[in-house]
Amino acid sequence: MLAERTLKNYIGRRLKEDLGWEVVEWGKGVKGERESLEEIFLKERLFKAIERINSITLSEDERRNIFSILSLLPNSIEGIKGFLDFAKNGIPFKVKRNSEEISKQIYLFDFEDIENNDFLTIKEFEVEEKDRRRFDLCIFANDIPLVVMWVGE
Repeated sequence: MLAERTLKNYIGRRLKEDLGWEVVEWGKGVKGERESLEEIFLKERLFKAIERINSITLSEDERRNIFSILSLLPNSIEGIKGFLDFAKNGIPFKVKRNSEEISKQIYLFDFEDIENNDFLTIKEFEVEEKDRRRFDLCIFANDIPLVVMWVGE
């Protein structure tokens, strides 16, 4: 049986070499990207991806509103359904340009051009809700955590 570190490194290497994903160790390159361990998104990377995919520049208020929509989804089946709807259909959103309010779908992922998405794997990703947890690997797409893995016992 492979040791935990060996398996974690093997998975990280495959993602990097076979798929071209960015793979980093927690604390090296991404540690300062969250205000607290309670945040699960890497906000600056998330908004760069959203702006790239949607060919839009968001104001700080628009960023805060989108972040609130995502982070206030309930931790329940309904919240998961809501996120999946946003992932598939985009977030219905109003942007203000030149004093005009425009309805727009803000897409989180580019399903047409996969290369337009940002893929990142973080080893030893930590989060804190009621207690602190450290995932062996956390896989992000456009800096939204989609997969967490424990490879040890």
